[in-house]
Amino acid sequence: MPAVNYELMLQAAMKNKTGANEIGDDEATFGEPDGTLFSGDIVANKRVSSLPNTDSSVKGLLAALDALAPRKPRFIDPDHGALGDGSLIAKEQAVLADLQSRVLQLKSHGASADEASKQLTAEFKTKYCDWEKLSPVPNVVRRVYVGAQ
Repeated sequence: MPAVNYELMLQAAMKNKTGANEIGDDEATFGEPDGTLFSGDIVANKRVSSLPNTDSSVKGLLAALDALAPRKPRFIDPDHGALGDGSLIAKEQAVLADLQSRVLQLKSHGASADEASKQLTAEFKTKYCDWEKLSPVPNVVRRVYVGAQ
């Protein structure tokens, strides 16, 4: 049996220009040769990240996902949601990018963060009806509004 090489990716999120971690003190572990990514809170299965830390951002989470994608994991074992395959990264990237784009669009049309939160929560419940957790959408909206100032 080949030796298993576990590479610890401490704070897989990229550092922003000020040095603050954009998605918090999260980490991911990638195991070779089986190609399993233990993704911590970075990748979830059909759950929108709550971006709980004050320095969390969609930009930072997308950067972390971009950093993990080249590893092409066969399996992803997230802290939240069911075990999945490597496609979970692209799915989360797509939903986050969609949400970020819609927030910026509504903001540019003069919607308040509260108005955008209500509209996008309803919109995403319809658009991503198979996602288990969309309740963090308002917090993500607030993070995008703060980051767009």
